[in-house]
Amino acid sequence: MFKKCTLAIIYTVIIAIISALVTSWYYNNFVLPVSDSDSVSSLTETQESKVKASPLQDSQSIVEVMSYGCHYCAISEKEIKALDERLPAGVKVTRIHLTNQDNSGLAIYAPIFATLEVMGIEGKYTEIIYNDILKNNVDLSDEKTLDNWLVKNSIDVTAYKSVRQSQEVKDKLKFMLDVSQNYNIKATPAFIINKKWVSLQDRDYPEYSDNILSLLKTDKPLSK
Repeated sequence: MFKKCTLAIIYTVIIAIISALVTSWYYNNFVLPVSDSDSVSSLTETQESKVKASPLQDSQSIVEVMSYGCHYCAISEKEIKALDERLPAGVKVTRIHLTNQDNSGLAIYAPIFATLEVMGIEGKYTEIIYNDILKNNVDLSDEKTLDNWLVKNSIDVTAYKSVRQSQEVKDKLKFMLDVSQNYNIKATPAFIINKKWVSLQDRDYPEYSDNILSLLKTDKPLSK
């Protein structure tokens, strides 16, 4: 009896080890493949051809590419407002939502952002949207849930849907898509500085703000 129990235990341990090794191999090779081409740099200098083809107009500018589904975008809101106060006259941080062809992943909320922007009320609801999506798990990508959310937040559903179908919203979505694609934005928040630099946070605030300001004013990053 003792030998049978011992063999059963050994057999179970061996199976568990093999299972763990197989699972690890599967995730490393199929779920989470890593290569040099897949790595994301915290600072990228955009090719001159793409700078010239950029949908952005202002040569001295900071554009934040964010997503309502991005936790880091939400927690950096106050820091971006503080950065705004340090910018030269005539320069401010402009926000756009990450957008892709099928509005999937972090881009799924781009139509909501664009519609509220055209309605002139996006800033009023930014924090509420972050909280509802990230903390309260409200699925604003679902049409019925979105309708209920609009009513709850005193936004006219009919007016919202009318604006959503407007040419102005379509143009804004296209602009955000063009920017996202031209600069190959895959992660948020990303900052496009002077139409040239794409920066992802690589240090704590306010040091990260200092680095953005250096890129804006001197065209050079600060050392870490």
